[in-house]
Amino acid sequence: MNNLSVILGLLLLTGQVPDAAISLENAERGEIILKFNQAYISELIDSPFVDEEDIHVEDAHHFTYDHQDDWLFETGRMQSPINIDTKILEPSHTYHELDFNFDSHVHHVSDTGHSIELALTGKSHFMNREFSLLQLHFHAPSEHTVDGKYSDLEAHFVHTGEDGRLAVMGILFNVGEENTAFEILLDEIEDSDLENGFEIALASFLPEDLAYYHYIGSLTTPPLAENVEWYILEEQLEISQEQLNRFHKFYEDNNRDIQDLNDRIITYIND
Repeated sequence: MNNLSVILGLLLLTGQVPDAAISLENAERGEIILKFNQAYISELIDSPFVDEEDIHVEDAHHFTYDHQDDWLFETGRMQSPINIDTKILEPSHTYHELDFNFDSHVHHVSDTGHSIELALTGKSHFMNREFSLLQLHFHAPSEHTVDGKYSDLEAHFVHTGEDGRLAVMGILFNVGEENTAFEILLDEIEDSDLENGFEIALASFLPEDLAYYHYIGSLTTPPLAENVEWYILEEQLEISQEQLNRFHKFYEDNNRDIQDLNDRIITYIND
């Protein structure tokens, strides 16, 4: 981790990055791209805490999972994904029920170079606060583990709040029965123009039991910005082996390595 990464991460975490210095682009299309103003980076270079050899400026979307040590803008000690150790969970004293109102229309699908993303709209309530759904994408195998065990697939529903805070709901899948919604998705991305929209029942991606694990972490792809709220549902769903094989034609091993917990608390919320 270099010094510039630490400074940028702390400024993001504390909200001290001026509006002119950073922009959130393409959020309406389900893509989250943080871009720092070059002049702002130049100001940081003049800081006595930053060495010139630490300065790297490149597009955060250009990276490979084979060289994760080279990823930029790692910001601190609250990185994701993590292993969810069920022996050290903290029970919640207040039950915060998850609530979803997702639209069924997928506006378009993007092949980002590191996953397949569906641009979506809808509303969710996490910890009694409203968030807007931006996009859904997948990692295979899973990024989070439970008691050290990987799942075959992990879905991420990425949300943003009115204050710009990010919340990601993760759902784990293992090989078993065919998943109806995942079948529709695979058919569309194999047979259609990715820019075309289509209808999909997002409820098929959600389990009946909405008990979940909650912790504070980061994005799992560059720029790895921290202070992201994570909600990992306990109940795991199924996809067929054929469906997993079809997804692997697009992406396989597109998961970030497990990161240290670093004394963070993982809360378990159940009714």
